[in-house]
Amino acid sequence: YMQYTCRLKDAKILIVSPPCLPDSLMEGNLAGFFDESSAPKSRQLAYWFRLVADQFSCAFFDAGEIAELSPLDHLHLSPEGHHILAEKMADQVKLLLG
Repeated sequence: YMQYTCRLKDAKILIVSPPCLPDSLMEGNLAGFFDESSAPKSRQLAYWFRLVADQFSCAFFDAGEIAELSPLDHLHLSPEGHHILAEKMADQVKLLLG
């Protein structure tokens, strides 16, 4: 365990958990880069990211609550998904900066 501290006294940090990988990932053209455990493991990321955010008193945002991955490759956001994510993250940053 290593202790990290931010040297900027007034720094505001937003930790963002990515959207979960869908089970359909294994049907896409990038399946060779993953295995059957990839999608289930990705569903645990928000939990762990939130834990770290809480531990270090950072803000947390779960992108998986608002953004879905593209059905084209099951890995990246669609253009619409990027737009939605950008709008919601901008709202989160505005709240954080208050």
